[in-house]
Amino acid sequence: MSPRPTKADEQLRRLLLVIPQLDDDVAHPITELAGSVGTDESTLFKDLRTLVDRAHDEPAGFIEPLSLTLDATSVRLERPFHFRRPMALTRQESWALDLGLAIVRQESPIEEHARVDETRVRLGQISTVPGDLTDPARAVHLAGASGDRRAMLQECTTEYCVAELLYQRANDAEPTWRRVTPLGFVHASGAWFLVAFNDGTTDVRVFRFDRITDVRRTGDTFVPTAFDLDAVVHDGRVFVGEVRESVRVRYSPRIARWITERKGATAAVDGSVTVEYPLADAEWAVRHVLQYGPDAEVESPSSVRTLVRTRLTEMARDAH
Repeated sequence: MSPRPTKADEQLRRLLLVIPQLDDDVAHPITELAGSVGTDESTLFKDLRTLVDRAHDEPAGFIEPLSLTLDATSVRLERPFHFRRPMALTRQESWALDLGLAIVRQESPIEEHARVDETRVRLGQISTVPGDLTDPARAVHLAGASGDRRAMLQECTTEYCVAELLYQRANDAEPTWRRVTPLGFVHASGAWFLVAFNDGTTDVRVFRFDRITDVRRTGDTFVPTAFDLDAVVHDGRVFVGEVRESVRVRYSPRIARWITERKGATAAVDGSVTVEYPLADAEWAVRHVLQYGPDAEVESPSSVRTLVRTRLTEMARDAH
C-alpha cells in the first residue's frame, strides 16, 4: 500500500503543474490556473506565496531562480526561459534521474509502474556523444538527431567546410541561422561548445552544442588556420576574446561557505570571501553578481561596479 500524499507533496504537485504554464511573460489569472490543477484560488495563492517567500531563504545563486510577480488575482513569471527547451544532461544527471525514478516506482501504486517504467526506458535512450566526446562527465544527448548534428559538425571541421547552424540562444524565443567556420569542440561548465569563426572573419564565437537545433553543410570551404581551442577556456568557463583584466567579487559571510567549497578560496577574518575571476565579458560579471543579490559586491574594476549600479537602477525603474 502506497503512503498517503502529504500536504507538501500535494503542494509540490500543484506548483510543478502551474509553473510551466507561466512560461510566456504574461500575467495569468489565479482563478484559471487553479482550475487547471484541480484546486481553488485561495489554495493556489498560498502555494505561490510560499514559493515566493522561500526563495528569499535560500542562498542566492545556488539554485536557478524563479522571479514571480504575484498579486491578489494574478501571477507572472518574469524570466520565462526555464521550460522552453531542455538542455543536455550530464551522465551523472541521467543516473540521478534514473535513481529517482526507481525510488518513485517503489513508492507508487502498481497501476502507475508502467508509466514510470516507460519514462526510465526513454531516459535509458540517452547516450554519451561518441567520438572524442566520451568522458562520462561530459554532456550527453538523446540518440538520433543530435548525433547527426554532431557528425556533420565534425565532418565540417575536419574537411574545412563552412557550416550553417540553427542556434537557440538562452533568452531568444526562436532559434536563428548562423553561418560559421567551425574550428573544433571544447568542454567547460559541464557542457560542450563548438568554437567557430564568424564566416569570412576571425571573430571567435562559441555555441553551446545542445542549443544547436539544426546544421546545414554548405558547399563553401575555408583555409585551415592554426587556433588554440584551449584559449577560449579559463577557470573552467568559456570566454571569447583576450582576457586583459579580472573582476574581484566579495561574497558576504552568509554565503561564504558555499563559495569557498566551490572555488577553494579562503574566508577573511570577518567571514566573507573574495574571489578574482578573469574578465572577458562584463555582462557575464553583472549577471554573476546580481544572482547573489545583496550577498555579492564587485570590488573592482570600477567599470563593472558602474554597470551593476546601472542595471539595478533600470530594474528598480521597471518595477515601478
